[in-house]
Amino acid sequence: MIPRLQCPICLDALALNESSATCCGHTFHQSCILRWLKNYETCPVCRKEITTLIQQLFFQMEENENFNSVGTDLFKMHNELQNALKHLQEVEQAAAKAKDEANFFLTANLLLKDQVTNLEMISRLNVQQINNLKSKLAQQMNKEKELEEYKKRLQAAEL
Repeated sequence: MIPRLQCPICLDALALNESSATCCGHTFHQSCILRWLKNYETCPVCRKEITTLIQQLFFQMEENENFNSVGTDLFKMHNELQNALKHLQEVEQAAAKAKDEANFFLTANLLLKDQVTNLEMISRLNVQQINNLKSKLAQQMNKEKELEEYKKRLQAAEL
């Protein structure tokens, strides 16, 4: 991660042209430390009493093309890395969601297979029962025919 100056009060980036310092050496946004000093007389970081305030710090930096180029490259690489990590997190979340859905459908599929197996067994039992009833019906009809023949013989014998 690229180090950057940060105001300890508001935690925003501290631009060099907006900074003020306390006598203890801590730096802040000028507006942040002035607002702080309206309520407190101590440094927000170390709590030492503030007797003087450097209203604005002026930094003189040498322009160095190599340093700027490296800093820019590092910043770009950092942003690319952050974007890649964000994309990776999104892909991992999508994969986890897809895995959960797949597990749900696999469980539902297993339950349906069990139901199909049970229904097939019930169907076989029903077919068996129908065949048994057909057989009993055929036997009953044969017995009724026999009974009719015996009735006819009995009537013929009585005459």
